[in-house]
Amino acid sequence: MAKISVVSDGQAAVDVLLLGAAGNSGRLIAAELAARGLSVRLAGRRRGPLEDLARVLAADGAVAQVRTVNVSDAASLADAMAGVGVVLSSIGPFARQAGPVIEACLTAGVSYVDIANEWAAVRGLLDRDEQARTHAVALVTGAGFGPAATETLVLRL
Repeated sequence: MAKISVVSDGQAAVDVLLLGAAGNSGRLIAAELAARGLSVRLAGRRRGPLEDLARVLAADGAVAQVRTVNVSDAASLADAMAGVGVVLSSIGPFARQAGPVIEACLTAGVSYVDIANEWAAVRGLLDRDEQARTHAVALVTGAGFGPAATETLVLRL
């Protein structure tokens, strides 16, 4: 069973907030996180698909929370991030969607990981390095197959 611990304000501490959990990539990532024993807060726009995914994960013994979130709303993001160790985003297009999430992570002091493979999004994240260092927050982009495959192809050429 995945681990969940209680923090001082009474909220359950969660290892990973997974944005876009009900999407194709999100579902695969959620299954892998749960298989590794990490607690996951599944987040997205629609509650129904998130609850369906939570039931699938629970059938394998994982514990997952469900949270609807609007990534263009800072308060919604802040609420979803409360008590999490890291935010993992699978929502694109990253050039449009990543900025508000990164800003919320910097404000909350929570590290951020995405699976972006869009140059504008990657460049935007890299340009925030100084802010990340100031807030002691790790910002990681391109943590998916797409970037790895692209880089491998470029190296082979």
